[in-house]
Amino acid sequence: MLVLVTRPQAEGEQICQGLAKIGHEGLLAPVMEIECLAPIWPQGAFDALLLTSAQALHCLDPASLPQDLRSLPIYGVGARLAPLLTQKGLGGVVELAPRAADIVERLKARGLTGQRLLYLAGRYRKPDFERDLSQAGAQITAVELYAARDAGTLSAAALEALEHGRLGAVLHFSRRSAELFLAHAGAAGLGQQASRLLHCAISFDAAEPLQGCVDQIRIARHPDAGSLLALLQE
Repeated sequence: MLVLVTRPQAEGEQICQGLAKIGHEGLLAPVMEIECLAPIWPQGAFDALLLTSAQALHCLDPASLPQDLRSLPIYGVGARLAPLLTQKGLGGVVELAPRAADIVERLKARGLTGQRLLYLAGRYRKPDFERDLSQAGAQITAVELYAARDAGTLSAAALEALEHGRLGAVLHFSRRSAELFLAHAGAAGLGQQASRLLHCAISFDAAEPLQGCVDQIRIARHPDAGSLLALLQE
């Protein structure tokens, strides 16, 4: 099956490799372009670093990170962060969890009053993570390392495959990427063709924009790439 991968380039290539291992062909067509930003590092001491996206690490230049931040404990979302953290030479204690909500609960269990947490983040992000930690008593400072911008259209190869019925499925990794895929397909006059595909979403949140717009939606049992690819085998 030819499967459309809407992930940004670096992570999308890894997903295409994973598809090949289970007998599918990936067509990479990022709906967002990643722009790395020059970070503005805050002054003062912090108690831990927070990460919810591998994109932040892809854009992090370790040489720019102040020395006193390099050995802080790290709390992150997703097992995929582990090799990147090693590659960047970061972290003493590293604790990873499947979802941002799990990180919030683990930190709350330790007591957050007065804790200063440095969040390595993207420019466009949902407020829930920072809001929940702040309400629990932490002081959150976000350093924006990247911006995921709308690519504006699907690639020519993706539009051709969609128009001629060669695509069998599309993978959605976030609510925003699902919204952009539908918008780009619709703008190209291919909304009906897009609606007939099998749509596989990494979470209920990512699947929400698809409701009522497409015929088939499958949602991963766990919010990770392995569980998402497993949907194609059902």
